[in-house]
Amino acid sequence: FDGLNSTSKRLIDGLPTTLSARVDAVSTQLAAVTSAVIAGSGSGSSAAPQQSSCLSYMQTTSGPATNGYYMLRTTPNGTAVSAYCDFVTDGGGWTQVFKASPDHDLRYGARYNRGLSGPGSLIDNSTTMMFAIVQKDNTISAAWTFPRPPEFVPTSPMAVTGCQQILITATRLYDGYTVTGWLHYGTSGYDTISRGIYCSMGCGSGPTGMVCLTTGGGESDFPAYYGYTTYVYDHCFGSASTTTDSYPGTVCGATQLFAIYVR
Repeated sequence: FDGLNSTSKRLIDGLPTTLSARVDAVSTQLAAVTSAVIAGSGSGSSAAPQQSSCLSYMQTTSGPATNGYYMLRTTPNGTAVSAYCDFVTDGGGWTQVFKASPDHDLRYGARYNRGLSGPGSLIDNSTTMMFAIVQKDNTISAAWTFPRPPEFVPTSPMAVTGCQQILITATRLYDGYTVTGWLHYGTSGYDTISRGIYCSMGCGSGPTGMVCLTTGGGESDFPAYYGYTTYVYDHCFGSASTTTDSYPGTVCGATQLFAIYVR
């Protein structure tokens, strides 16, 4: 370097240090990304996820987790599934296993999301279920929790044949109010929407399907879902009369969708 001036010599002498620092910085970033992918964060990841639920992800990740879609290993054979995780509501750790479509017609879509149900599954290993009314972006506007019924492990309450009911004790999240009542569910329901939608009427002969709670007097915002087994518009309800059990005719849309979570 005898022909170089002092400024050029200083630049050349500093190259190894500069390049080394940049390589170290890139290596640190790659390690962080690799760690996040292996942990199962981010939908569309090609790496095998290590967490079996949103709750296990929340319990093992460092720092606060962000609501969003995560890749989870939800079955014993390692099936990878993209699922929405809620890390905020009621302490977090909720995995969304079903959400109604804003396109109104779910005749063939009233089952849980792929890979989440059955023996040894995420739903089987959960203890608590949450029915909620959410917006399209999964913002929750009403939610009730109750012990996850064993009847809801093999398939969703909307896909059970006929009309069934089980006794549950549910808690409204925003104020902790608790009530015991009959949860009606299945593929049978009411003949027409024009008859009025009364959960307390019990099962009808129609094929419409309905999920709702009766308590003898109605509860103000226990989430309900109607019309999912026919070609009529699906209805998602976030409110009911406290005296008649009558639900308003609210068509599912971007601001009001029925959803199910487990933890």
